[in-house]
Amino acid sequence: MPHLRSLLLSTTAILPVATLAVLALTEPGLAACVTGSTDITCDSSAPNPWTTTVGQGNTTAADNWTVNITSGANIVAGDANAISFHDNNTITVSGTSTVSANATSGNGGGYGNGRNTVEFRNNNTFTIDQGGQVLSLGTAGDAEAINFMGTGNTVVNNGTIRADNAVAIWSQNTTGINTVINNGVIQSPGTVIGGSGNGALDFTNRGMVIGNITLAGGDDILRLFTGSSIAGNFSGGAGDDAIFLSGDGSASLPGNMSGFESLTKNGTGTWELTGTVTGVTVSTVQEGTLILSGDNTNYTGQVIVDPAGTLQARAQSLPPTVTNNGLVRFNQPDDGTYSGLISGTGVVEKTGVGVLTLTSANTYSGGTRINQGTIAISQDSALGDAGGPVTFNGGTLQLDASFDLAATRQVVLNAPGGTIDTQGFDTTLAQGASGEGMLTKTGTGTLVFAGENTYTGGTTISAGTLQLGNGGTTGSILGDVANNGALAFNRSDAYSFAGLISGSGAVDQAGAGTTILTADNSYTGGTTILAGTLQLGNGGTTGAITGDVTNNGTLAFNRSNLYLFDGVISGSGAIRQIGSGLTRFTGDSSGFAGTTSVEAGTLSVNGSLCGDMNVLAGGRLQGIGTVCDTDNAGTVAPGNSIGTLTVAGNYTGNGGTLEIETVLEGDDSATDRLVVTGDTSGSTNVHVINLGGNGAQTVEGIKIIDIGGTSNGAFSLLGDYVFQGDQAVVGGAYAYRLYKNGIATPNDGDWYLRSDLINSPDPDPLPQPLYQAGVPLYEAYAGTLQSFNQLGTLQQRVGNRSWSVLAQGVDGVSQEMATEPKLGVWGRIEAAHGRFEPKTSTSGTDYDAAVWKLQTGMDMPLASFSGGQLIGGINLHYGTVSSGIDSVFGTGKIDTTGYGLGGTLTFYGDDGFYVDGQAQATWYDSDLFSRTAELALASGNDGTGHALSIEVGQRFAIAPEWSVTPQAQLAWSKVKYDGFTDPFGAAVSLDKSDALVGRLGLTLDRQTEWRDAAGQTSKTHLYGIANLYYDFRGTSTVEVAGTAFDSENEALWGGIGTGGTYSWSDGKYALYGETLVRTSLNQFADSYTLSATLGFRAKW
Repeated sequence: MPHLRSLLLSTTAILPVATLAVLALTEPGLAACVTGSTDITCDSSAPNPWTTTVGQGNTTAADNWTVNITSGANIVAGDANAISFHDNNTITVSGTSTVSANATSGNGGGYGNGRNTVEFRNNNTFTIDQGGQVLSLGTAGDAEAINFMGTGNTVVNNGTIRADNAVAIWSQNTTGINTVINNGVIQSPGTVIGGSGNGALDFTNRGMVIGNITLAGGDDILRLFTGSSIAGNFSGGAGDDAIFLSGDGSASLPGNMSGFESLTKNGTGTWELTGTVTGVTVSTVQEGTLILSGDNTNYTGQVIVDPAGTLQARAQSLPPTVTNNGLVRFNQPDDGTYSGLISGTGVVEKTGVGVLTLTSANTYSGGTRINQGTIAISQDSALGDAGGPVTFNGGTLQLDASFDLAATRQVVLNAPGGTIDTQGFDTTLAQGASGEGMLTKTGTGTLVFAGENTYTGGTTISAGTLQLGNGGTTGSILGDVANNGALAFNRSDAYSFAGLISGSGAVDQAGAGTTILTADNSYTGGTTILAGTLQLGNGGTTGAITGDVTNNGTLAFNRSNLYLFDGVISGSGAIRQIGSGLTRFTGDSSGFAGTTSVEAGTLSVNGSLCGDMNVLAGGRLQGIGTVCDTDNAGTVAPGNSIGTLTVAGNYTGNGGTLEIETVLEGDDSATDRLVVTGDTSGSTNVHVINLGGNGAQTVEGIKIIDIGGTSNGAFSLLGDYVFQGDQAVVGGAYAYRLYKNGIATPNDGDWYLRSDLINSPDPDPLPQPLYQAGVPLYEAYAGTLQSFNQLGTLQQRVGNRSWSVLAQGVDGVSQEMATEPKLGVWGRIEAAHGRFEPKTSTSGTDYDAAVWKLQTGMDMPLASFSGGQLIGGINLHYGTVSSGIDSVFGTGKIDTTGYGLGGTLTFYGDDGFYVDGQAQATWYDSDLFSRTAELALASGNDGTGHALSIEVGQRFAIAPEWSVTPQAQLAWSKVKYDGFTDPFGAAVSLDKSDALVGRLGLTLDRQTEWRDAAGQTSKTHLYGIANLYYDFRGTSTVEVAGTAFDSENEALWGGIGTGGTYSWSDGKYALYGETLVRTSLNQFADSYTLSATLGFRAKW
């Protein structure tokens, strides 16, 4: 067939000339062919070379031979056949052997007289070992390297088959099938394998084919394995042709494929077809991967992908019908549209950075994976069956129309995340997306999440709106949101969102429910509340937004700590402060026209906030800014410490409290102030908090409420106590009451705090200060301790111990005294009640003191002299003093317990002279209680007292039983107590309190004695006493919050009393006692004391 061969060879131009140089000819060796009965062996021995055709061609004599071309043999036939046999022969070309012909003219390929290098008819086996060569070197176009003249032949090539100007292998049979197994190289400048007639070729390629494969009319089979290559096009011709792509590695076919009715990809390897595919009716990917990367626009066949198979292609390379039971991968480096139909149970996967547009209603059910680039769809069914998931592994789903994904379609975001591009359309995702990846929203349209999303990688809004919820009770996401578009909440229930919202985008509250933001969000695009409630915080320490808010719903603040909000609020909605913390507004929200409710915690307005302000029972409004019409049922506290809050409108008290912080001192004290530009009405309690003020006397007063309109509101002070029927608040040593109208401006309607005493008992017409209720107690405290700390006389302490010696002379009068010399113990109890109206008292305080004291001691002789004895002693004492305090400023009581020890030293002279010295230390524990304030002012306050005394006297006998004793005593007493801060915050400290009291006294004594029947002596000593007292240093000074208060009792006092001693059993036992009354002499009986003591003494 010279015409066909010439046509095939004319395709030489499609192969690079350089390819022909891949293989080089081996150096020809020597050959000698020896013919046996059924075999022929050609070796490398002489002659050189073998130039005669081996075999007898198309005759029966050329049947059933075994031909071996051994290594090194070289057959060079020239312009003739090198090997020509008939049927059933076995021919082997060993390694390093070459069989070649050099035909320069052809005869149409005739059998037996042609110029083919090797030819045979039926059922021959031809093997070329590795290193062996079969070459057609001539110029004749019909001189093939191997030509099948029949059928049933098998060629196994492990070496090289090459034709320089003809087809390398040619099938010239009309029926049957020939087999070629190529493990080496087959090469031709045009068609490398071809044929004529209706015979078939079964070609297996594991080697290299350089050239085109053009088959004839039979049912041909190509079996291509990975690791092999075909550097040319391949056509199946007529018949039912099949191609199998097998192996477990990777390989590619660069040529164009046509004329094959079926293509089967089996084996685990990967085959890529980079050329065009036409005419294939069915392609089946049974296993491994088939890649179609050429332009298959004209490929109209069907592709079937089995479960173990993968089909990979661009949209432009994929045929219009795909039955996908495995994986179809669109590797789209550029943009492409696929209008075909994909069915089956498999998965569709998108890779490559380009955009893949799917336009058909696909029915595949395995789901869609978007790993890279974009899948663009205009209908949900483009993603296959509604039950198939869409899985994002870094790619984008682009919506080119307004539609919703099927609610049954699972959406999965794996770690690389994914993007949904809505373009300019709106869409709703009813189901929730899952996975660990991040979602990115792009496109100007709105993506509505109506399901409960559980993906954990966070969300990015690059454009458009992401809406959570569609008016119902579902629609949520987890994690943070990078918002550079808009994030909208549209739910009808309470929804708490814990993620951090950042970026340049906006947040919209669109649903009727409540959205709770618990993160400290930083987005800067502003906030719009269209409906429902946007709540910041959920009772904790987080939950914040930045920027301005357009509020036509409700903006609620629910935090437990300080939150600074500097945005501007506009609109006609509601603002609610419901958290226990403090929310501080610093922006200019004067354009807000809605209603603000402070229901709990504190709202601090440092800027301006208009609309109606309602402070409810649990709420607190403070700040230094401006609010509008205000109704107060809670607490309004101007300032954030000291400051002014302005109500630009009317103020209505609804039983609430106005809290005022002030430094309670004079008229110019730093203070909070409520300024009302309009009218006041209703009732308001006023709670004043003193910020360290020590108090001072006011004149005009401290203005705390400034009213510009009609002052009809009633403001009532919540004081620390009630004074003269009015509430009073304490500032240091002073008390303040609340007054309407000024002194200089008696009709101004403003409200002032003044520390003036009304109805003062002092006749001085000048304004008198109002001291706090504790001042009288603090002033009298030292005097109370002094009443316990005083030292008594020798007679009061131990009774009479020096007895007169009864006279034996004519006149019966003796001056001789006898002192009891033995060791003795004693004890006494003392009770006293005193009333004191000091001549000097800053606070006009009177007090009384009820004292009882138990004292016990032991005395012993220390020395005896010719004229008397020296007695020393020690003692312990314990007792209490209770004082009632009375002043125009307040009443109360002081209860004190005292205990201590003392020492004495006494000289008794035999002539009636005595000297007595005492030293005493006392520790005090005191409780101070104000009856006026109904408050404990101090509990368990410690104090100490010290006292010294020296007393001298001389007894003079005036009759046998009578004597007089003039005496003098000087006693010093000092007390002090720990400073403390009272419940009003006033510091109390004692500056001084000591007394130096001199006493001059005279006793009239009568002494008797007798013996009983047992001969034991009993004695009595009875006396009356008169005393004058003078206190040289009787002033005490106490400081209350820096203000000094002095108290000084009358200095000159007088006193009279009576007492006695009864001794029995020769002086072993004695009972003694005294009663005494004292009074001031300047204001007689205004200050007085009544006292009594009773003691017992024993000696041995």
